[in-house]
Amino acid sequence: MDERVFKTIFVVLLLASMMIRVPYVLKHLKGVTAISRTHTKQSVLVCIAAIGIMVIPLIHVFSPWLSRFDLTMPTWARLIGAVGFAMAIALYGWTLKMLDGNWSNVLEIRENHKLITAGPYRHVRHPMYTAFWLWVIFQGPLLSNAAVWLVGIVTWAITYCLRVADEEQMMIEQFGRQYEQYMWKTGRLWPKLS
Repeated sequence: MDERVFKTIFVVLLLASMMIRVPYVLKHLKGVTAISRTHTKQSVLVCIAAIGIMVIPLIHVFSPWLSRFDLTMPTWARLIGAVGFAMAIALYGWTLKMLDGNWSNVLEIRENHKLITAGPYRHVRHPMYTAFWLWVIFQGPLLSNAAVWLVGIVTWAITYCLRVADEEQMMIEQFGRQYEQYMWKTGRLWPKLS
């Protein structure tokens, strides 16, 4: 398959993720924040994640600057990358739908915030983070580029590791025993096996 096909698949799915996100961004702008952990650290983490999730892949798609990092991957591996990337976007959209007015790009508790335990949250506490892990893992094979793959995984790993504990602490402070019981029943990124 032609390289342009895989780059087009990436761009279409990335645009789909943005279109899925827009209504929740607009709803967020209209909502009221009750508790915010928005400080420099959180803003920097969002920027770091954006570098690996969007900036580097788009540089690769629209310029030759990263072509020296191109990989020679078979078509079947790139198609698996495309399917996995599409699954990541679908999971991302599902989590946004379930969070609805609770969603925020940074760590915040919204006014009338509810603990969501349905949909993907039934078995996993952070399915949006799972979606982003799938995103950075599968965008590398889809675009067949080592820089896209490595930078995506590293920037998301930094963001995830420096954010998830803060988010869980904020949820414990807000929901107390209810969130602690929820933690006991669910996995952080994938369902508990037991």
